[in-house]
Amino acid sequence: MKQGVEKRSSYHIQLLVNMISAIVSYGLSLLVSFFLSPYIVNTVGVEANGFITLANNFVTYASLLTIALNSMASRFVTIKLEQGKIEEANIYYNSVLAGNIVMCIGLAVVAIPCLIFLENIIAIPDHLIYDVKMLFLFIFLNFLFSIFSSTFAISTFATNRLYLTNVRTAESQLIRAIVLLLLFLTFSASVSFVGVATLLSTAYLTLFNLYYRKKLLPQIHLKRAYVKLKAVLEVVAAGIWNTITRLGQILLNGLDILIANLFINPTAMGVLSLAKVLPQAVLGLVGAMANVFTPDLTIDYAKGNISSVVKNVKYSMKVMSVIVTLPIVVIIVSGDQFFQLWTPTQDANLLHLLSILGLSCVIVSGGVNVIYNIFTVVNKLKLNALTVLLNGAISTCIVFLLLKTTDLGLIAIVATSEIVALFRVLIFVVPYGAKCLGQKWYIFYPEAMRPLIPAALSIAVGYTIKFIFPVSSWITYIVFCIIIVMITLIFNLFLILNRTERKQLLKLEFLKR
Repeated sequence: MKQGVEKRSSYHIQLLVNMISAIVSYGLSLLVSFFLSPYIVNTVGVEANGFITLANNFVTYASLLTIALNSMASRFVTIKLEQGKIEEANIYYNSVLAGNIVMCIGLAVVAIPCLIFLENIIAIPDHLIYDVKMLFLFIFLNFLFSIFSSTFAISTFATNRLYLTNVRTAESQLIRAIVLLLLFLTFSASVSFVGVATLLSTAYLTLFNLYYRKKLLPQIHLKRAYVKLKAVLEVVAAGIWNTITRLGQILLNGLDILIANLFINPTAMGVLSLAKVLPQAVLGLVGAMANVFTPDLTIDYAKGNISSVVKNVKYSMKVMSVIVTLPIVVIIVSGDQFFQLWTPTQDANLLHLLSILGLSCVIVSGGVNVIYNIFTVVNKLKLNALTVLLNGAISTCIVFLLLKTTDLGLIAIVATSEIVALFRVLIFVVPYGAKCLGQKWYIFYPEAMRPLIPAALSIAVGYTIKFIFPVSSWITYIVFCIIIVMITLIFNLFLILNRTERKQLLKLEFLKR
């Protein structure tokens, strides 16, 4: 019994260490965007800021070719290491690395003509053509660099020490911020500086990933003899469903910036890019936190401990809900005030409405994101992939129909994907996650729905306070947000967590580590 308690405590400690490091790392990247976006809007124009998002979206489209190999690499290597099959782990590791090198070469060949004729592919104002092309060039070079180095990051995953990568990522974001500051202070403003700074920060992170490979996985060796086509095909066969999932996600909400560019105008694209800053911040936090839980689930599954997997999934969903609802409530209550202070030249009410629509599904889906890890861990990705693809196709068709037959414009683009996504989460993701673990179909529904009540109470209290709390500066806005966060946190701690889980979280035992 004592050993079980100690193991459970160790799980909470490691989880919190990894989680807090992930949140800090992601928070630094948000700070860069917080100062960067309004500066670019004011100096270069709202259209230019939209092209930064669009460039990153194009990288997302290109990543469809790499996801099949890289999304499952950590899973295969980690399980073989846990099973003591060192040679097989080496084969998977080296084979994935070789596959990434081949893909980098192939993607470079395809990308060159696209970059040369970029103005014929998307709508670019004449005065921004050169800057936008250079932005796309550096963003794509960073993408190729990331593909090459992604295999080296397996070491912190396989040893459940993701906090090391998160700390280095935080440092790389500081480097990115410093480089951006120097470039903007030294030269005339250009959106291409974003690509340059991003590339340098990725190079820094790659150096440490190489170091951690040697330190944390000394049993892994880089040898050509370990490269096996069969291993590549096995990983791709499992990961191809992640590619299909990502394609569905792109159809669901990854084409919105491009659709706004092509079917409305570049200005609308820039407005949508600004409106997506807050939802993307929350979704980025969700993704960073969800990844924290994956190593433990993978290790428990490799050991055949399904009951521990189920227990950890439930606890992880609750922790995710406690944290994710904090920024969501703040955005719903005070998003209009944020945009009035952040981008005073833009329509704050429209940006606030678009932000709320972009987060309408996340109160429920935030915690549910942990369940997606189950599909990866048990290697049952096919059905989830097909449902995401179907949802994405339905969403895209509805958006085109609404743009053609109504004047909803940006509202149609944002709202449609969220409504469709919410139906899929409730009807498929929650019950199928339980089925993959051999549990009753409804076992995860309480954890999925639990954040709705505290969120609703927090929003009601927040709007009440908003009527009596004047916000006229960043200082008063920050104070107001802190009040809303504290109120929401109190509701979350008592309505989402039970007494034991609350004590475990409030002890902050990771500080004793």
